[in-house]
Amino acid sequence: MAARDYKTLRVNKIIEKDVNVDNYFEDATRYIFEKKFGLDLMDMEGTRHPDGKVQFNKREVLLWDNKSTEEPYTFSEKNFNQFLRYIRSEKMRVTLFLIIVHDYSKEAVAQAQKLKAFSEEDTDVALIKASDLAYVAEQWKNYSDQKNPVFNLQVFNVTGELTRNLLLSRMEWALKGTFMV
Repeated sequence: MAARDYKTLRVNKIIEKDVNVDNYFEDATRYIFEKKFGLDLMDMEGTRHPDGKVQFNKREVLLWDNKSTEEPYTFSEKNFNQFLRYIRSEKMRVTLFLIIVHDYSKEAVAQAQKLKAFSEEDTDVALIKASDLAYVAEQWKNYSDQKNPVFNLQVFNVTGELTRNLLLSRMEWALKGTFMV
């Protein structure tokens, strides 16, 4: 869905109309955070808000936004201003703004760095491929040494690219029972 591969989505009867892609991509991401990571999604007021929000700790939240594109995501100025508005209008401190995409350009990584600087809250801004988010959702419990594992959002808490290798490295230490927040 993130790649807007309409032909495959129609053949597999996942979508009937092109407009379903964005909604299903958002639904799938909410499912991952809620069901796979076991996190409580937070309600957001109004209609002009990011696609998702979860509590990071007592004073901070993680916000995310899905961007499905056929080409690598470039992080336009329009999106930059949209995300900056989301960060600045949030009542709690946004420790991480996660952008979930099919693929992204080098320009998008530079824009993530810029958004962190402009956030005025030291908000980390990370780009993650939907396939890597799905991988973490399926594999994270294998990295935990806890009897009843709890997902730690520190896995995603960086600015820039959340590559598969970086995610694997972060799961190695962030999901151990001895990690303190």
